[in-house]
Amino acid sequence: MNHEFKTLIIERDILMQLLTMDDCIESMDNCMRQTSAGNLVNPPRAGFMAGKGMLAWMPGYLGEPEGFACKLITQFPEAKLKGYSSHSGVTVYFEAETGQPAMIVDSGYLTAVRTAAASGVATRALARDDASTLALIGTGEQGYLHVAAMLSVRPISSIRIWGRTTENAVRFAEKIEAQ
Repeated sequence: MNHEFKTLIIERDILMQLLTMDDCIESMDNCMRQTSAGNLVNPPRAGFMAGKGMLAWMPGYLGEPEGFACKLITQFPEAKLKGYSSHSGVTVYFEAETGQPAMIVDSGYLTAVRTAAASGVATRALARDDASTLALIGTGEQGYLHVAAMLSVRPISSIRIWGRTTENAVRFAEKIEAQ
């Protein structure tokens, strides 16, 4: 039997265009509900030291819609010295019926947007409906994505920012205002 199976590869820049914050918030909401219903398997992550860094893997299974995936990620602190992120990786999604690798996605942005989307789900469930002031600690990638997540779930009219330096906070505020 000779079946040709094609694996879709989605790089970071394409993923940033395809995966909206609203869609990610709804997906995270579903995952959290599936977890509560016992319809999700999320084993502990595992990994090992590899030379100057670490390799880890994080498998998971979701019952509805059915599917499973594994995130493979490296952490190499010295990569920053060469202009790379210290964390890098891919997530491989497998076709539920046959186990064929259906898609490989850059994990950097996927992880960052998923983290912010989880905060969006929590805010939507726990914060007052009229909450309009966002207090933000941090001015990095997570900060920008958390602003997007909060704007998706609450009528934010004011953002209070704390950064490690005043310059970082001012630069962050200017970029947020421009957007």
